[in-house]
Amino acid sequence: MRELPFESEFDAAINFGGSFGYFDDDENERVAASAYRALLPGGRYLIDAITPETIFRDFKDRLWFEVGDSLVVVENSYDAVRGRVEGHWTIVDPDGTRTSQHSSMRLYTFAELRALAVGVGFDRVDGLDSDDLTPFHLGSSRLLLVATKGS
Repeated sequence: MRELPFESEFDAAINFGGSFGYFDDDENERVAASAYRALLPGGRYLIDAITPETIFRDFKDRLWFEVGDSLVVVENSYDAVRGRVEGHWTIVDPDGTRTSQHSSMRLYTFAELRALAVGVGFDRVDGLDSDDLTPFHLGSSRLLLVATKGS
């Protein structure tokens, strides 16, 4: 995704499911630049993302949920200096086997993500609440960023 082998070939590029932000800032910028290059003029890059404006109203240091017969426990912390949510995931299978994983995700504010998109060349960048497509605002459920490549 950081080096898509396409040049002006698509009407849209889509990055959904919170999959933007797992790299460092330079690599995340490469992802956006790669999408920009792959788009035709007038093409749109859609990013569905959690942001500080969306996540902190309900941020939990610890949560758990079931996936099938397994229990998933997530311990979260926020690194304000780096703007990243660090997650330690433990999966407990029915037989008691435990598997652990770590995740680290950069949370861009809407303003930061907009600046990143403009910085790689997008002409127009809009933010919408992903639930109802109203303008993005503090307390939106998620950010749907729509970046349009000029002609």
